[in-house]
Amino acid sequence: MKTILPIPLALLFLLLVGIGGSCKSTPASYATLAVTQDLTVGALQEFGKARVQGKVSEAQFIKINTVYKKYQTAYDAALTTAQLDVNSATPAEVKQLAGEFAAAVAAVVGGSK
Repeated sequence: MKTILPIPLALLFLLLVGIGGSCKSTPASYATLAVTQDLTVGALQEFGKARVQGKVSEAQFIKINTVYKKYQTAYDAALTTAQLDVNSATPAEVKQLAGEFAAAVAAVVGGSK
């Protein structure tokens, strides 16, 4: 898997959780499988930080973990269908699950600020 640069990743995460302290996520562009995975990994990293800092309840952890597992299963299937071409278009189901995951993370991370 490719290395993710911290600065662009941080900027992408800001787009997910909104700029200016808003708890609502802005619509993300999940054009390709690579972009979708990068955005999701960024949200996952922010969620992990909040979890380590004790800002995530057990119920929130279970909910977000469940959503992430659904996303990852759909992403893996899409990647297999695309013959591991990460530049392939992201299927609608994967976009939907990535958006659900980003919104769930934004609700926790945004609410903990």
